[in-house]
Amino acid sequence: MLVRVITAAVIVGTGVSIGAQTPQTFQVSPGDQSQLQAFETSLRVAVANAGRQLAVRARQAAPNIQLQFESEARIKAVMLPEGEGVQCFVDVPGIRPESVVQWEIARLLNSQGRRPDPGRPVSTGAVVTPKPEPENPVLMTDPVREYSEFAHDALVEALLDGASSVPVKPSQSLTLIVGDGTSGLPMNPLAQPPRLLYLRIKGDDLIALRESRITRDEAKKRIRQWVY
Repeated sequence: MLVRVITAAVIVGTGVSIGAQTPQTFQVSPGDQSQLQAFETSLRVAVANAGRQLAVRARQAAPNIQLQFESEARIKAVMLPEGEGVQCFVDVPGIRPESVVQWEIARLLNSQGRRPDPGRPVSTGAVVTPKPEPENPVLMTDPVREYSEFAHDALVEALLDGASSVPVKPSQSLTLIVGDGTSGLPMNPLAQPPRLLYLRIKGDDLIALRESRITRDEAKKRIRQWVY
């Protein structure tokens, strides 16, 4: 019986090997590869700009605390082998959790320090009660949310800039697969699993933008978005 089982396993395994297709070699031309690398650079700059925007906003609420990121952005653009277009994988570095905690404590202390005194004596002996200062709605209260918005908008702009730097044909598409690059730290088992954002625009729309047949705002509306 044991011999029969082993023989059957060998036959099944052989069948799988015979049925599998042999990997084919796909070669990207040096010119296309150079354009893909230029696009990777533009995406890396976009993510860095989102981080700088966040830093400016963070200093408004807590000037003495600098938000720290967990890693560098990881970006890789590939040309799909059967003419589907170009996909680019973007890992946006997350904000270090302890950095967010420090910033939040400093923000709360600063907001308490800006509260007016209940009254202030003046030379006439009268007590002037100042009006409560309205809470400034401009100050940032959720760095993670704002950073996500900054990164999204920066990557959308970089996607449109790809009209002049990415070798995408009319029948193809340019896709960004954006993830949260926070895999280096322990995950909270109760937290929601990381999600992926897909941004996709057709080659026809990129070419129309490049040839000024549509405006940048019109092209932006044609970007398809999914969250997984």
